[in-house]
Amino acid sequence: MGTDRLKKLLSHQQGILSKIALGVPLNVVLTEICLSIEQIIDDESARCSILSIKGQQLFHCAAPNIHPEYCELLNGIYIGPKVGSCGTAAFSKKRTIVENIETSPLWEDFKDLALKFDLRSCWSTPIFSTQADLLGTFAIYHSTPKTPSEQDLELIDFFVHFSSIALEKSNEFAKAKQLVVNLQHSNEKFKAFTKVMPDLILILSEDGTYTDVYGTSNELLLDSSTDLIGQNVKDLLPQKDAQMIIDVIEKTLSTNEMQIFEYELDVPKGNIVFEGRAAVLDHYNPNSPTKRHVIWMARDISIKKKAEQEVHKLAFYDPLTKLPNRRMLSDRLSACVESIKRNKNIGALLFLDLDNFKRINDSLGHSAGDEVLVELSKRLSAIIKGSDTLARAGGDEFIILLKHIGQDTKQAILECKSVAQEIQRAFHDKFELGNLAFQVS
Repeated sequence: MGTDRLKKLLSHQQGILSKIALGVPLNVVLTEICLSIEQIIDDESARCSILSIKGQQLFHCAAPNIHPEYCELLNGIYIGPKVGSCGTAAFSKKRTIVENIETSPLWEDFKDLALKFDLRSCWSTPIFSTQADLLGTFAIYHSTPKTPSEQDLELIDFFVHFSSIALEKSNEFAKAKQLVVNLQHSNEKFKAFTKVMPDLILILSEDGTYTDVYGTSNELLLDSSTDLIGQNVKDLLPQKDAQMIIDVIEKTLSTNEMQIFEYELDVPKGNIVFEGRAAVLDHYNPNSPTKRHVIWMARDISIKKKAEQEVHKLAFYDPLTKLPNRRMLSDRLSACVESIKRNKNIGALLFLDLDNFKRINDSLGHSAGDEVLVELSKRLSAIIKGSDTLARAGGDEFIILLKHIGQDTKQAILECKSVAQEIQRAFHDKFELGNLAFQVS
């Protein structure tokens, strides 16, 4: 992927992932995905469409530059072995490339409609969840017959992944929303709600005594809910954790304002990151009207925290080698330049790529090429100091940032030469792929 294209991709990627993380409406996120790939892919006539699947039917979620009439006429279409590109891709669960709609047997029943709206080729890729469930399809149309290049397919796969994240998150939200609706129609809705509610609700007295427990199962509690009631946090928790809870209770009662915070506790489920919310609850116990309480909501946000870390990795790390990507390198380079200006040190950038790497991909396949890149990244990482940066720029290109290599040019040149020689030695050992072993330079 070219540098300009990669820069555009990283820019759009940041915007898309931020919107997903912030919970922006699904149609807005998917529309941005469509517009983003249309701007990056090498054809101004490219038009993107994202469809979701419900049962055996496909429904348009976003297609900002395809005529609404076309989308409406195909909305709700049933999937099958000869239902255009998207219906076939969803049915077969495989990428379906149609270079020419007019002559394709897959479009026999729909070509007149497509041609009416100047749609003459369609490449469709199924979208799967992390659990391998089919979520929908991702399609690229062109106004002329067209065959995708490897770069086109690589780019499509990036945006298919973003679409998967957005659709899966939306589905999870929809399921949770439906659960609440179902509970509201239950004859014992409060009892049912508290049984399945993912949050833990604690009623704590002003001195830290557990008064009542509602909500989730005991796996988020230190003990069963019945065993907790009447006990004090100071007697159950380590001093540091108990003091944190007491401090929150005191602040809540003194300010009369809701407190929002994060904390960690070791419970039977493991080390859990909670989002806590505490609010004043006056007159909770009618037998002791002067005694004050707080209602404490604890939500397990461990998965959310992990997802945020994954979003960070997508934005700043190469998914294949786990090395910093161009974006992170750029940030570190800017910081390094500022440091050099202040301290009058010398830094350096080393660029390297592999000789004839394309031959490996062409002869052994991209998976073999990926193995070589992963092995090379391990060898180079063992050479580079922790204060320096080894980044994958894309393809077989790597960039090494040496932050401080001396106070004068002569010393810097010697240090660069030494690092370069170590890098060259990393290529002395052959690269092994299965039963094959070959030299790479």
